[in-house]
Amino acid sequence: MKRGATLHGCDVKTRDAFANMDIAGYNYGIYRYKHDLKKYPGRLILGSETFCNDAYKFREMAKTNPRLVGDFVWAGMDYLGEVMVGSWEYSDYAKILTVSLAGYLPVQEE
Repeated sequence: MKRGATLHGCDVKTRDAFANMDIAGYNYGIYRYKHDLKKYPGRLILGSETFCNDAYKFREMAKTNPRLVGDFVWAGMDYLGEVMVGSWEYSDYAKILTVSLAGYLPVQEE
């Protein structure tokens, strides 16, 4: 994911949208920060979704780059309300992976 964010196509797809925003949100884009801070001198960057192991790296970068304004780190996994990894839609796995918040499995209908 982090390498994919550095591809030229990501810049092409996001530059016009980011130009119209106060703050650009980057999901897993830490490898792109240094390049984009130089290329877009007026851009503020927020790590809107990042990996835990990048938290320290982000903090060190932010000390010298005041345009890095924040970082939201995934500190756990929950998938409640999100599509499961490898699924395109909730319906792909809803019937086989239904668990209540209390941890009870539903009664299976035949």
